[in-house]
Amino acid sequence: MTIAAAQSWAWLALTPARSQIAARAKTIPVFNMITDAAQRPMSFYIHREAECENGLVTVERLSGELAEAYGSRDEKPLILTASDPDGGWIGGLNGVIHWRWLYIAQLFVAPSRRGFGAGRALLAKAEELAREGDCVGLYLDTFSPSALKFYRANGFAIVGRIENFPPGAVRTFLSKSITLASASGHKARLLRRGLE
Repeated sequence: MTIAAAQSWAWLALTPARSQIAARAKTIPVFNMITDAAQRPMSFYIHREAECENGLVTVERLSGELAEAYGSRDEKPLILTASDPDGGWIGGLNGVIHWRWLYIAQLFVAPSRRGFGAGRALLAKAEELAREGDCVGLYLDTFSPSALKFYRANGFAIVGRIENFPPGAVRTFLSKSITLASASGHKARLLRRGLE
């Protein structure tokens, strides 16, 4: 971004007639801003969408750009459940594999069932399936200090933190690399397919 373009962010001029039109359309008024050193203005509306479906255009466009730059996400859900011999629910793990990484969105064990290895078993099974799926690592986040200790004891490393999120807590991001055996197995499969 040029200096002139960066300075243009300092002024966002509202055009009164357009702002009245925008108010009727329930949008934020038109902004005119300088977008480049040639001092060419660009006008646009910003509005809040009432329906989630209306945001799909953004998702599709961003997904297309990311796929072009990094390859397809090739998303596959991963859902595991731990149950007792009678079929009673003990806990579960939900996640998604994309770009050869397993994101663990949720891992939960019923409080009365904690401390007996169900959480470790769910993580171990998730890692096993990630390896089988040619993943190179796993990642997750947590707000819980006890969960943080649990994940670190299971080989995860802290890769980031956001203080006071949620308020009064810390959101911690962790990852765990899977051994190079999985990565070399993926490379061998690519070679067999003639893709590398």
